[in-house]
Amino acid sequence: MTVTPVQSADDNMYKIGVWVRNKTAGLGTLTFYNPENKTFGALGHAITDPDTGHVLKVRDGKLLSASVESVKQGTAGIPGEIRGIFYEADDPLGDLLKNTRFGIFGTTYKDIENPIYPEPLSIGYQDEVELGPAYILTTLDKNIVKKYEINIDKIEKQAKPKTKSMVISVTDEELLKKTGGIVQGMSGSPIIQNDKIIGAVTHVFVNDPTKGYGIFIEWMLQQID
Repeated sequence: MTVTPVQSADDNMYKIGVWVRNKTAGLGTLTFYNPENKTFGALGHAITDPDTGHVLKVRDGKLLSASVESVKQGTAGIPGEIRGIFYEADDPLGDLLKNTRFGIFGTTYKDIENPIYPEPLSIGYQDEVELGPAYILTTLDKNIVKKYEINIDKIEKQAKPKTKSMVISVTDEELLKKTGGIVQGMSGSPIIQNDKIIGAVTHVFVNDPTKGYGIFIEWMLQQID
C-alpha cells in the first residue's frame, strides 16, 4: 500500500491523516482476582480514547500498584476524581490482556491479597441481587482498602450484557464527606451484598454524584477466556 502525504493549509506540514495513540495510562479500581488461575478484572467499563470516545484496542499493558495522593470532591455537574501516583513500575503486578466494554482483564504474576476479605467471596448473580443495603470496597487514602455503605435503588434485569445493570446511591457518611459520592477512579469498586460479590461501580450521575450505576459481576466474568 502506498500513502501520499498532503500539505496542510494550517501549518504547511505534510500529513497522512492518521490518528496515532501510542499509549495510555489511568487510575482505576481492581474488581476481582481469582487465586485459582490468577486472572483479574477491573473498571467495569472500557478504557476509551479521550478524543474519539472509541474503545482502545490494547496490544499489551501492565497492571501497576498505585497510591492515592488526594481526592477532588464531586459536585453537581462536575465529577470528582481520585488522584494518585504509580509506583514500582519496574515490578508490575500483572499483564493487561483485554480491554472490553465491560472492563479490563488479564493475569497476575503473584497473589493479590484483600485485607478485608482474605478468603475468596462467592459470586452473586443478578437473580440474587436485592434492593437495599450493600457495600463497596475502594481506596481513598494511600493504598488502604476500606468498606463503605451504599444502597441499591434500582435493578435492571438483563438478558444481554450491559454496563448499567443497577442504580446505586452512596449512604456512607465518611465517603460522602471525603468524595461527595462517586468519583472518577472508583470505577471497578466491587459491590458486595450478603457476603457475595454482585457487581462493580461503573459510572456516576453527573448531576448527582451521590448516585451512579453498577454492572452485574456476571457480565465481567464472561470476559475471562
